Amino acid sequence: MTARLGGGLVRFGGRISLAGYRPAEFNITATGEDMRLRYPEGFRSVIDADLSLRGAFEAPVLGGTVTVKSSVWSRRVEASGNFLEFVGRATPVGPGTAPSSFPLRFDVRLIAPSTLRIDNNLARIVSSADLVLRGTYDKPLVFGRAEIERGEVTFEGKRYVVTHGTIDFSNPNQIEPFFDVEAETRLRVPGQNYTVTLNAVGTFTRFQWGLNSDPPLPTVDVLAMLLNDTARTDPELAALRRPDEAEQQLLQARAAQLLVSPISSGVGRVVEQTFGIDTFQITPSLTDPTAQSSRLIPGARLTIGKRISNRVYLTFSQSLSASSTTRDQVILLEYDQSDRLSWVLSQNEDRTYALDMRVRYVF
Repeated sequence: MTARLGGGLVRFGGRISLAGYRPAEFNITATGEDMRLRYPEGFRSVIDADLSLRGAFEAPVLGGTVTVKSSVWSRRVEASGNFLEFVGRATPVGPGTAPSSFPLRFDVRLIAPSTLRIDNNLARIVSSADLVLRGTYDKPLVFGRAEIERGEVTFEGKRYVVTHGTIDFSNPNQIEPFFDVEAETRLRVPGQNYTVTLNAVGTFTRFQWGLNSDPPLPTVDVLAMLLNDTARTDPELAALRRPDEAEQQLLQARAAQLLVSPISSGVGRVVEQTFGIDTFQITPSLTDPTAQSSRLIPGARLTIGKRISNRVYLTFSQSLSASSTTRDQVILLEYDQSDRLSWVLSQNEDRTYALDMRVRYVF
């Protein structure tokens, strides 16, 4: 018997033995090619499948192999401005329906050789997976690993390059992915370049975060720089500053962003769709120029990003602060020569130019 599923040809064969008027044993095969499915939710997938249903009626087993030829998630995502809240939207996958009366067990291998992709306004990620679906129809379980081969994520106007990423499935009780992801971004503040590395390890319910910078800075200063594009570069001032001052500046920056995030996100969406750019971000801030008074000066930074090709990315960043002494302009042209080698040509805030080479080495 042949049929069409998602535009692909499916061939069924085998037999079902009967005991009186009820099925006694299954021995059925199904082979499909180039089937287009909208599964998982939000993805557009093209798969090949070679499956079989065998065993007694009381304990059938669905086995075989599913090969993912292409699976792309391109749905636009509106970030709320809170990274932890954005990540926390996802929840562990588990059985959400009442137990069924069909005692089906799984033994299906899922292979995705560099064919899992996310391509939307926030991320461009390519990954591969080798997973095994086991368990029962009422309580499915997944084992194996998915690896992020390359990717980048744009958040709050900053471009993070994923340098390492794995998702392991090893929990024998439920489908609970364990993440180990590392990403880095390059930041410029007046007078200094920083490379900031973000680590995230754990499950959806328990994440451990890590932030490091080169040159090194305290974690609270790294956060303030990510949120506010400012940093104290004088070692003596940093040493004499009270610890709660940095935390206060961080809270001020976050408060300013939360107040205008609905407005700026709406403006950014319109500009991106109208002019065909990839990123348009207005990041507000409240700064204390003297670090001693309670007077706060409102400001903002405009960031525009455009992907010229698969390997070239252009970023324009302009301070919109009222004070001319803090007004600066930064232009970055990033070229990824390969997965290991990239070049960054930058115009700095003092109108000087720099050429940086980045080499990625995995060990």
